[in-house]
Amino acid sequence: DDDDDPFADPLAGLEDEDVGEIMQWDTPRAVLVREEREAHKKTFARHDKDCGSSELQIALFTARIKHITQHVIENPKDHASRRGLLALVSKRRRLLNYYYRKAPAAAEKLVAELGVRFRFKSKLPSREEKYRQYTIEANRKRKG
Repeated sequence: DDDDDPFADPLAGLEDEDVGEIMQWDTPRAVLVREEREAHKKTFARHDKDCGSSELQIALFTARIKHITQHVIENPKDHASRRGLLALVSKRRRLLNYYYRKAPAAAEKLVAELGVRFRFKSKLPSREEKYRQYTIEANRKRKG
């Protein structure tokens, strides 16, 4: 009996069935990641042999974050990748804060070029300013 054969073709009998969209890429993702990294190296490197400047590291982290984010969306149960993604985002955030302290205009330009959503620490309201705003709002509610 062919029905009991564990090695039978699993796709047998599905010739005319709707199995949904099957996605195929012309080039593997690893190749796309490598090409994107090379493009970032050409764009953001300070000189030909630059491999560690802040701008370049931030750009390379951004490329990795983009691809790992796509992986995590496609594989929601992959908690190890999610944890690695959060670590990478934190590392990029710390590096961006450092770069902003050293060169604020260049850091803002880099963030704009990469399309990263990021608020620099000095742009955030201080604790005193936050409390002042809260007190004003609380007094307004109490009176009204």
